[in-house]
Amino acid sequence: DYSILHLLSSLNRISRKKISPHFISPRPGDVMRTWADISKAKKLLGFTPEVSFKEGLVRTFTWFREKSC
Repeated sequence: DYSILHLLSSLNRISRKKISPHFISPRPGDVMRTWADISKAKKLLGFTPEVSFKEGLVRTFTWFREKSC
C-alpha cells in the first residue's frame, strides 16, 4: 500500500528536499481511499510490472527534472 504521505516521503528522498505536507479539510468529491489492484490484468493478460514503485518514481522524477531544464 502506498499513501500520499509515503509518496511525499519517497519524493523527498529522491529529490533530496524536505517538503512538508500541508493538510486541509476534505473537499466534496475527494476520494478518500482507492483500492487499485492489478490482479485482473495479471490473470487475464499475464501482466507483470517491469519496474518497482520506487524505480518508476525515480524514472518519472528524473524525466520531469530533465524536461524542465
